[in-house]
Amino acid sequence: MSSPVLQGWQFNDDSRSSWDIVWTCLTTIFACTWTVLHQPVPGRNKSDGLIIASKLITWLITFLAPEGLAFIAVEEFWQVRSLARRCNAAQATSDRNTGEPGSWLYNRTKPLVNAQDVNDLDLYPVHAEWTAAQCFCIQMGGLTLETEDEWIFYVGRGQVHRFIEAGLVRSSDFTDRDIQDRVKADGFAKAFTVFQSTWVTVNIVARAGYSLPITPFEFSTIAYVACAIIAYALWWNKPQDMTVPITIPVRYTRDRLPQDIRTLTDVYPKRWVHRRVIPSRQSVGKAMVHIGKLMQTVAADEPSGGGLTRASRGLTVTEEWMLNSFAGLSGFIFCGIHVAAWNYAFPTNAEKIAWRVFALTSLAMVVLVYVIAQVPLTTRWLANRGVSPPICMKGLADPNGKFTWTEIYVPIWCILIYAFARFGLVALTLSSLRALPRDAYIAVDWLASIPHI
Repeated sequence: MSSPVLQGWQFNDDSRSSWDIVWTCLTTIFACTWTVLHQPVPGRNKSDGLIIASKLITWLITFLAPEGLAFIAVEEFWQVRSLARRCNAAQATSDRNTGEPGSWLYNRTKPLVNAQDVNDLDLYPVHAEWTAAQCFCIQMGGLTLETEDEWIFYVGRGQVHRFIEAGLVRSSDFTDRDIQDRVKADGFAKAFTVFQSTWVTVNIVARAGYSLPITPFEFSTIAYVACAIIAYALWWNKPQDMTVPITIPVRYTRDRLPQDIRTLTDVYPKRWVHRRVIPSRQSVGKAMVHIGKLMQTVAADEPSGGGLTRASRGLTVTEEWMLNSFAGLSGFIFCGIHVAAWNYAFPTNAEKIAWRVFALTSLAMVVLVYVIAQVPLTTRWLANRGVSPPICMKGLADPNGKFTWTEIYVPIWCILIYAFARFGLVALTLSSLRALPRDAYIAVDWLASIPHI
């Protein structure tokens, strides 16, 4: 079988040029990596430079590893499902155990007691289910408590159910419409992303149907589109570009909070911010340096309860299994799309072999990390059903046990090898543009594709 004829960079062509390929792929990749970002709600003490730097760093990581964003989306999706379950259970407990006259709800609505009979106003509504949007809002730091002396406390995902049990927070305190009122997502940017991604995908599928060559750059673009679709689907109910949190007033000063509430807030003292705080003016460059230093000390900022355990996520075995499976599927799809270019006509045979090695290496690392993550879950699942695991695996069945060195260091090495393979694929993608198959410059004839007589 003869190899296809290769041509160098084409600036002008009646069908499509090299620049058409590069520009279409770059705009699609940028759209899929920028508009999919859902940043946490910034604190009042965060400077504008720090907010911009944080988004730029997140975008850069997404651009280099879009499958990582898909994994984060999968993880947050299952965490929000678990959070909604805990919040609803805590709400039911609060409704049963909190007496009306001495409850937080009564104290917070005491000024409105005389209005209870106006327009059938019900100050104590029945329990309402916590929605995915509310739980996403809490997870991204979008719920705060404000005392009478203007101290603001940012409620964390791991403790909100305790505030609900105490009667301090209810699902009726903020609705999905309150959240949407603070969302500033760019509808035009999203529409452009959907249109551009759809057009590129349809065009590539049509090229495959006409047996026209698909360039490595286009294969990579399809991989970005796939990861963006996964993230969009899982973050469908997550607020985007929410810059101001939902604030619930507390009828106490910070120093006079009841002991059970003070115990909850004292665990995270750095979550307290005063309303009159003025963020420092900080350039984007200095903010990036600050973020780097913060990432080095993040483990010391929040108590970890003696270190992370297998149950630190707060998910059930089934939810953990589904999380790992969806994350593994995301990585498998992303790497599998690159493997699809197995027989592509690269400029040299060495580049073709390198592409195959890098694609298979990245795919193997995803599979290896997935297996390592699933073994403890499988062991725990069997132990819960009375099946005794081997002696060497008994420690893996303990959800509160520490991670073994295999669970820690093998995935780290896999990630490093995976990153090396990804950079190799990117380099080969760009180098392949210097000589593409001649048919790669032929555009799809859409008029001929329409059935006619």
